Amino acid sequence: MEMFHIFDKNITMKNLFTILCIFSFMLSNAQNYQSAESVAYDEANDRWLVANGSNIIIDDGNGNLSVFGTMSATHGMEIIGNILYALDSNVLRGYDLDTAAQVMSLSISGVGFLNGMANNGVDQLYVTDFSLGDIHQIDVSDIDNPTSTILTSNAGTSPNGILFDGDNNRLLFVTFTSNASIRQLDLTNNSVSDVIADTGLGNIDGIIYSESLDEFYVSSWNPAAITRYTSDFSESAIIDVPSINNPADIDIKDVGGTVTIGIPIFNNVLFADVEDPLAIEEAVLDSIQFSLSENPITSSSIISFTLQEASQVSMSVYSIDGKLIRTLFSENNSIGEKQVSLESSSLARGMYLLNITLNGQVLSKKILVN
Repeated sequence: MEMFHIFDKNITMKNLFTILCIFSFMLSNAQNYQSAESVAYDEANDRWLVANGSNIIIDDGNGNLSVFGTMSATHGMEIIGNILYALDSNVLRGYDLDTAAQVMSLSISGVGFLNGMANNGVDQLYVTDFSLGDIHQIDVSDIDNPTSTILTSNAGTSPNGILFDGDNNRLLFVTFTSNASIRQLDLTNNSVSDVIADTGLGNIDGIIYSESLDEFYVSSWNPAAITRYTSDFSESAIIDVPSINNPADIDIKDVGGTVTIGIPIFNNVLFADVEDPLAIEEAVLDSIQFSLSENPITSSSIISFTLQEASQVSMSVYSIDGKLIRTLFSENNSIGEKQVSLESSSLARGMYLLNITLNGQVLSKKILVN
């Protein structure tokens, strides 16, 4: 009887209902994307782990979400062995993949904004400081006593996603700037240099590598896209990903001939399957032969192309930050020889992207107006 008396005095049925509703909302909200910033593919358990601000979400890749314990992560995440390492508001934490229990915590003094993270597959982590332009190396060989050192304070403006390239003993990292670059840090002497000084992309967030396809991939905001590069970065193509918007720190599932990129876009995570090496460009070039008479372009520049089969094709000029400038050509079921004028009279000096879309696949070429 006393129990009912206490309940009646302090918690009315209305209040209890309200509490249950709030609890239900919090539980539901915990399993929804609010600020998906980084993904890490957990190969041992065939699942994706997503840094989602106040929590870490498990995504099976088929739309089924659950919560990874009570742990949190705000930015970069990496897996070594059975431990998930995650950046949580400038604190590096380690979580057991089986139990979700925290097994390590390291506060690094004097940092600005820790953002991207990579690993060497054994016992070293590499972290970019977005604000200060530093790259840190964290030794986790003794997980009870992790140590941190600065490899360079010369990473440049806004270093973001980072990748360990063991074959070339270097770190590759990207910059979150309007004329974004791909840079490298030589691990033999910690020197920093450009791989591509100006990618033609704006605000690159993440970078990953496929061993089976021998290709690199970067995520950019302008244009909002995933761009693939050959292993020497000499060729590139944009992967068509529907509904992509402000893609953040990506990761890759590269298992058993299946290559899938996990793409966080803050309120969702997209999954894009990748075909054979440069399949996008090869598919386009198999069906279209084209040439550009002059580049840098002039008032007399002409694109000549031949469609080998009936296709849906369009050609458009974009600014480097992804804004459509002009559609030059657009036809359905087009076939045969075509010529399109690429006169430059209305284009300001600078670099542009010529996007050729053939049956939904995109081939990009840089053009220059002097």
